[in-house]
Amino acid sequence: MSFGFAAAAALAMVVAILAMAFELYRTQARRFDTFTIFLVIFYLQCLAPAIVILSCLAFFCEEKLTLGNVFFDRVYEAVNAEHAMLVAGFMAVFLVFTFLIYRVLVAESVSHPIYRLKIDAPALRLVAILGLLSGAALLLMLGGSLGEGYRALVRFRNSDAEIARSFVTANLFSLTQTFLLVGFLGLFIARHWKLISPRFFSWAAVVAIFAVLCVSRRSLLIPALLFGFTLLLAGRLPKWSHVVVLGLIGLGVLYGGKPVLSYLAGDTRAVALPTRAPVENALYVASDLGITVTESLGTVALLDLPPRWGVDHLWSLLRRVPEGAFGFEDPFPERIVRQSTAVFMGPDDQDIPPGFMGMMWLDFRWVGPLIYAAFFGVGLALIERVRRRCEIDLQSSAVFALALFVFCLPINTGSLDFTFSVDMIMLTLFVLFVLRVERVENQPAGGGTASS
Repeated sequence: MSFGFAAAAALAMVVAILAMAFELYRTQARRFDTFTIFLVIFYLQCLAPAIVILSCLAFFCEEKLTLGNVFFDRVYEAVNAEHAMLVAGFMAVFLVFTFLIYRVLVAESVSHPIYRLKIDAPALRLVAILGLLSGAALLLMLGGSLGEGYRALVRFRNSDAEIARSFVTANLFSLTQTFLLVGFLGLFIARHWKLISPRFFSWAAVVAIFAVLCVSRRSLLIPALLFGFTLLLAGRLPKWSHVVVLGLIGLGVLYGGKPVLSYLAGDTRAVALPTRAPVENALYVASDLGITVTESLGTVALLDLPPRWGVDHLWSLLRRVPEGAFGFEDPFPERIVRQSTAVFMGPDDQDIPPGFMGMMWLDFRWVGPLIYAAFFGVGLALIERVRRRCEIDLQSSAVFALALFVFCLPINTGSLDFTFSVDMIMLTLFVLFVLRVERVENQPAGGGTASS
């Protein structure tokens, strides 16, 4: 056993237990709030996977763990106990200071609602129809029929050289996630909401179509997560049994989803799951779920770059400016995501970002968690203060759940490249198109959420 890896795993476990206990105590007499959703996301993408990953590396360090994934295997061969402690320590410091900043900024916020958020049903239906037509057009462009087009779409996403990629098909594909996220709002479009109703199931079918068009395992899980976040923000607590069942289904999708998608693309051999030892299966699923942890370990172990001082996040924003329209060639340096990809795998591979804790280290070294905590603490507090100005119902909760999901996207990558992307910009425009804001008149003083 490696005591260094075990110490890192123990630190992650202690932080996870204390954070959960404190959050349950903090929200005991109040509704769950913005920080609760952030904490759930951080648990799923960082803390829980880190506990499994670091434990596997601690107790099976003398064995050669082969996962069949070139990137994972390369990282776990290179990482040592010091790298593990750095990543675990960064998670702990970041989480503590994010909450402290959030708590200070929302403690005195007014909780009386003065606005009502409503989802415009005709506008949302129009966007959904546009999305379905867009998806059908994409499939027909890639194949002679919808079925052939979908098989080609799976290969298209995997950067198959035999599938032609154009500006139109690339952008239509990037918009599939946009329509998935906007379509999610339709699940709560009914004024008198019922889980068992024709309207709910019709919108669930639309969301399912968009999820399938994304040809991604995570896209099958994102609507379920957003649904849970919405219920939490609206004060409707799901049953623990339902959470456990959905969690097991999610792990199954992560483990076996890729072979099934490959099978749909025509690779009949891919339906056979790779043979691994139980510990390798656990490490593989944890690495897939907590890809940002694996990327962070790889960054501190393999990426030798001077401090970035946050400039890559500025480039991510400025790259949205169409410099070509002004007669300029691309004036920006190579994306940090491409630099990390070149080191991890090769210059021609798909993007492999530095990871959330890894980007903290690249940007500001030892003070990275504090600076990132300041950004997230302030951002979460601003979202919560706005939320407390709105009536709390399922429609407003769905909108804020979606806003939190987008705000927390960097946790999965460490880079803002995927936040300031075309699909997220279009998501913002579509949400503004379907959202209606009304002023609430003569609300009683106790109509909002309690202060944290």
